[in-house]
Amino acid sequence: MNQATGLEGSAIDTHSLDGTLGFQLRCAQLAVFRDIIAGFRDIPVTIVQFSALTVIKDNPGISQAGLASAIEVDRPRIVPVLDAMEARGWTVRKTGESDRRVRRIHLTEEGGRILSVLQERFNEHQRRMEQRLSGMELNMLMIALRRLSGR
Repeated sequence: MNQATGLEGSAIDTHSLDGTLGFQLRCAQLAVFRDIIAGFRDIPVTIVQFSALTVIKDNPGISQAGLASAIEVDRPRIVPVLDAMEARGWTVRKTGESDRRVRRIHLTEEGGRILSVLQERFNEHQRRMEQRLSGMELNMLMIALRRLSGR
């Protein structure tokens, strides 16, 4: 039985949640995110921005809508993410040639440089997380997560 500690220092019984998929996924997600954030601590970047930079690198000229879809962010929420990255000089949005309403996103040289540093740190994070599982556990977990997400 997993127990959290309340404000008064007394144990909080969470056994009704411990057996649920959603609760365990959320706890695992938080543990993973805490580790990523610690690795990125000295760079002003969010996990969403890191994901966006990675997808932009792999898909130069991706549209804002395409990027939002790829990283599963609501379309209106992608604009402030892009604004922040553009303000730091990491990305640039260019008007599409065939459809001037479409904004195409590209990494800048600085964006490529910062992403290289972030990817190195992310790879270290990935190794730390993988060390918590056996090879078979990791493979089974990835299969199960892809099945749950429909990917």
